Amino acid sequence: YIGINQNYGALNENALRQALCYAVDRVKICQNIYYNNATPATGFFHPAWKPVKSVQNIQIETKSEITIENLEKIGYNSLDSKGIRKNLNGIPLKFTLLVNSENRTKVTLAQLISNQLSDFGISVTVVEKSYDQYLQSLVDGNFQLYLGEIRITENMDFSSMVTKGGSASFGLPVVKETDKNNNETTEDTTN
Repeated sequence: YIGINQNYGALNENALRQALCYAVDRVKICQNIYYNNATPATGFFHPAWKPVKSVQNIQIETKSEITIENLEKIGYNSLDSKGIRKNLNGIPLKFTLLVNSENRTKVTLAQLISNQLSDFGISVTVVEKSYDQYLQSLVDGNFQLYLGEIRITENMDFSSMVTKGGSASFGLPVVKETDKNNNETTEDTTN
């Protein structure tokens, strides 16, 4: 999956996150990176598992019209001289995608995702870090996008992964804590 740091600029926009999601072609990823030995994900659970089919709705192929509609909705309506989308203030859609350099398959996957997003004017630079540096960047919140992987436990309970401190909670929005008088006190940035 692509993890997103929602505390980073435009990435806090739901429409941009949707645009990124619909720009990625999971079928091509399975064909080109995993040589058809993988099944495109439609949600947390394997798509062949019938009891969850109706609640998993991730699109497996690129949906160009939805991607462009979402980008235009948040003001990224023109391209600069390099073909990168920009908003009315001239701010381009440029991001970094953090990946574990020790897994060459994931590095190749990150490069394919970068290429797929560039088709929509979204510039993504792949940043390779050793596993320890990669993990530290996630813990520190020092990333924009990251390539991650989840393995679901035998009891199929993934809630612990997405709650505060969970293995897939990196980049979730920072929540301000309040005291009993509803005064903001500190930002909770732990993941």
